[in-house]
Amino acid sequence: MKNIRAVIIVLALLSTGGCSANVAQTSDEPWEESGSGLGPENSYVISIDTDSVVIPQTVSAEPAIDLSDYKNIVNHSSDIIYGEVESVENFNADGGTAWVKERVRVLETYKGRLLPGAEITVIQQTGYISVNDYINSYAKTDRETVRNMMLQNIPVEDAGNMVLDQTQGVPLDQAGDKIVFCLWVSPQSDGEKTYYEPVGDWAGKQVDMGNDTFAQFYPSVDSDAGRAAGENYETRSIDEMKELFETEQIRSLFR
Repeated sequence: MKNIRAVIIVLALLSTGGCSANVAQTSDEPWEESGSGLGPENSYVISIDTDSVVIPQTVSAEPAIDLSDYKNIVNHSSDIIYGEVESVENFNADGGTAWVKERVRVLETYKGRLLPGAEITVIQQTGYISVNDYINSYAKTDRETVRNMMLQNIPVEDAGNMVLDQTQGVPLDQAGDKIVFCLWVSPQSDGEKTYYEPVGDWAGKQVDMGNDTFAQFYPSVDSDAGRAAGENYETRSIDEMKELFETEQIRSLFR
């Protein structure tokens, strides 16, 4: 969830007896170019064993909300749109976090003032960060300890080709995806540019799967296995989508 930012703090693992890393080739995985030059060729994704990882959580500027009731997501949204993802860019921010920035074209508006045809920027704290960038986000005095822990099961010479998966098992959006976004204005916005974020990250998105079916993906330990088994998403029909929204103005647009 974006409103509860989860950041893996490797130093915290010292008190849990260390961590193990599962490494997999990612040449067949969908990939977006990033500012760090991440790409599919000769790259590895490190999946940290969740049984041995402590994930401290810090509260961001947005209020925490109960995501189990979709009414909360709708009510906290400043804008609800049906949009098409035109491009996805992976980038790294301070503090060892990965983000994606999407250019989204508004197709239909269900709530708010965004007009069909408008292009907006949607950002989310998820994606991939190079291991080197992650290590360098720590203070110089801590980097060697972090490096040793990250690379304890990996050949050091491969460090430049490795990335840390911070998707929490939720597949990244791809160009061409059509999605119902429940959005609020991001605190990362400035006077020159407005950014939007899905309310509750994964909880604020319903992906159009075709055949009048929408899917809401949620975190899974193994995104590939979970996706194949249908275990990390919930599908909804058009009629079920209508029931998620209370006002007739919104519901009438799902026809």
